[in-house]
Amino acid sequence: MHYIVYSGVMNVILISRLAFTFEDDGLPVKKIIVSSAIPIVAMIFFSINLNWILLMIYLLLYPIATWRFEKKVGHLNKYRAYILVTHLIVIGFLTNLSSGLEFNLYSKNAVNAIINFFSIPKAPEFNVLLFNIIFFGLLMIINEMNIFIRLLLKIFKLEPLKNRNNNDSQVDEQEYNTGRVIGFLERIFVFIFYLLGQYTALGFILAAKGITRFNDFKNRTFAEYVLIGTLLSTLCAMLMAQVVKLFFTRGL
Repeated sequence: MHYIVYSGVMNVILISRLAFTFEDDGLPVKKIIVSSAIPIVAMIFFSINLNWILLMIYLLLYPIATWRFEKKVGHLNKYRAYILVTHLIVIGFLTNLSSGLEFNLYSKNAVNAIINFFSIPKAPEFNVLLFNIIFFGLLMIINEMNIFIRLLLKIFKLEPLKNRNNNDSQVDEQEYNTGRVIGFLERIFVFIFYLLGQYTALGFILAAKGITRFNDFKNRTFAEYVLIGTLLSTLCAMLMAQVVKLFFTRGL
């Protein structure tokens, strides 16, 4: 597999999938069109060959599947996970070493100019791969792991509590979104600290989250829900960081 090209294409697709982040009732058609256009536009940075054409056809067709699946509100996370797995497999097939899919000359010149400007000592290919892999890891833990965690919680029937304080449902939705943002930040910090080997800092992150939720933990059911979600979130971030560290080791 051509890892630089594979990670580059996947990163663009993952950026487009950030549109899913706060859309729990299905992504509107307009947003599907806009988000799907991002990887299509990015194809100008690759040299045109047969696999480029096949990849372009795939990028033009998958928004149709997205549009159909986004109508299935009760199973959104499941279908979004299916589409992600499809991306990982199809892009891997279309970017294998024998495909000949490469960044074009303009892209390579731009990357080399950036590397020379910052006087980075390692080989340009390694630096591009390392950047792509770290960025891939960040994008995965920000949105994709959130989909995975919520899917697992639903499978095990651990849904977030609604109206637990007998307040308006809109307030609960705001609280839910706030918790989701906290989860994003939590995974980002765990990911970074794990890469840096600062394992003791992970405890401070979990402790800080526990302090902010202290009053809510009087409700045992809610406390268990938060604990399970936090442990799953932390585990996913650590596993993704470990994958990235393997590329560090390989590069060194």
